[in-house]
Amino acid sequence: MLKRSFGLLCAAVIMGVGTAAAQTGVPSFNGFYVGGQAGYSKINVEVSVAGVGSADDDMDGIGGSGFIGFEGTNNNIYGAIEAELGWDGADWSETSGGITADVEAQLTYGVGFRAGVFVANRYLIYGRLGWVRTNVELSVTGLGSVDEDFDGFRFGGGVEGMLGGNLSARGEYTYTIYEDPFDVSGVDFDLNQHLFRIGMAYHF
Repeated sequence: MLKRSFGLLCAAVIMGVGTAAAQTGVPSFNGFYVGGQAGYSKINVEVSVAGVGSADDDMDGIGGSGFIGFEGTNNNIYGAIEAELGWDGADWSETSGGITADVEAQLTYGVGFRAGVFVANRYLIYGRLGWVRTNVELSVTGLGSVDEDFDGFRFGGGVEGMLGGNLSARGEYTYTIYEDPFDVSGVDFDLNQHLFRIGMAYHF
């Protein structure tokens, strides 16, 4: 139900962006901008141990972040650099024998580049490429908790358009491949993320 509702909300934002941009013509994005976004995060975790086998599962949830960037346009070509800071929200929990194990992706931040073109005088269609670091915490009842930072390579794309004045709305999808932070012989830890986000920005 949560995934379906978020998908419908993304579709509504994209349709609204197209309508607003069609009324105002090709938007001009130049200078600094700030904004906020919310999204659905789904992280696949796979652990393999040599001679033992492997196991994998998914953790998901809703999170949000703030961002700041600097952008410019040349005719219908667009480019920007952007930094973000937020909370991922993906979570997995299981209880057995009175003991609960919980894994949660928490603080996340990174920097990336956006590049794209304006299409049909309506949409900015862009691609995203960047680096991100996400903190993941593992807690077990009676044993305490431990956390680790994962560095990731993020790529994807989205659509953005002006809503009027200096406000714009956007929706995007990204895929992140995280590096294994554990240097343990025979043990491999893979973390990959699907992230769907919608957001609004104010352009100065």
